Amino acid sequence: MFRSLIPILIILTAHGMAHAQAPAPEDRDLPALPPAPPDQILDEAGLLDPSTRAALREHVQKLSQQFDVKLFIAAYTLLPEKDHVRARRLRMLWGGDSRSVVIVYRRGSQQLTFSANGHIDTFIPTRELLLMYKDAVTAARTFETPRERILAAVETLSAAIIRDLTVRDAKRGFFTAEIFTLIAAICITILVIGGASFLLVRRLQLRAHKREIGCVFPEVTVGRRLGAPFGGGTVAGMHFAKSVQTGQSSDSLYPSSQTRTVPTADRA
Repeated sequence: MFRSLIPILIILTAHGMAHAQAPAPEDRDLPALPPAPPDQILDEAGLLDPSTRAALREHVQKLSQQFDVKLFIAAYTLLPEKDHVRARRLRMLWGGDSRSVVIVYRRGSQQLTFSANGHIDTFIPTRELLLMYKDAVTAARTFETPRERILAAVETLSAAIIRDLTVRDAKRGFFTAEIFTLIAAICITILVIGGASFLLVRRLQLRAHKREIGCVFPEVTVGRRLGAPFGGGTVAGMHFAKSVQTGQSSDSLYPSSQTRTVPTADRA
């Protein structure tokens, strides 16, 4: 019967940091909050013994170091504000723009309150986070003392987050953002080098082909007319210039020592 008194209040905020940093109107008259503890555990109610605190610290450090998720724990006896308001304020102050979750436990109501910022949604959907919170509360209900409930909730939640992120990392495999960027850079480099090599080879092939098909045009010379009024003829010669591709003189249509006389009509 005593265990059934543990309610759950889940607060999920998906606002951007510009909105998250601005205090809500109802927060302006509330007392200032302390800075985040070095071990991310605040025990104003004096509920945690050294062994429980050490176990909580182990879960907190594992999430932070391996998965970049900050888990904050705060235990109070009484609060001047509602539990969800305190959890939201702590998350805004302690979590900042990091992926963070805050667990608030109030001894007077034996209530667990969870608050997560919108950045964690990029890794774990909100629907799955809600299920994780419910599982954490269910685990806490199986214990009698407050420190055992807090430890059970933290153990269950951290294990669920680790399990979920591990599965997602395995599905992604090698196709992380860094690997994809590296593969894209390598492909672009290969395309650039291959294109430049193709253009160079093609240019050399065209140059060789041009040397092979060089054209030679004949040169024609026509001398002056000799004795045309008296029935003479015109002397003309034709020969090829030096070959473009070999640099040697080609055979002339008519040797230079040979002339051809083009007769003109005889005068009557």
